[in-house]
Amino acid sequence: MISIPRHITESVQHMEDIYAAIRKAHITFSKSQAMKIVGGRTRLERLAATKKIRVTIPSGNYRKGQWECNGEDVLRYALDK
Repeated sequence: MISIPRHITESVQHMEDIYAAIRKAHITFSKSQAMKIVGGRTRLERLAATKKIRVTIPSGNYRKGQWECNGEDVLRYALDK
């Protein structure tokens, strides 16, 4: 059996707590914000197409064509630059 160091399990738990807080607060990112976080338009569109990032496109004339990307999903696939 492989033992996982305590600092790693604590870090993972901390990230899960952050994801839960984002989920409960219903935080979303615009398409341009999400593109910067995940590493570009192509990657964001691929993640959205494979349902790894949930995206909603609000109806109505005032926000036509703008995406609302689920904040939890975006941060799960963030790239460290």
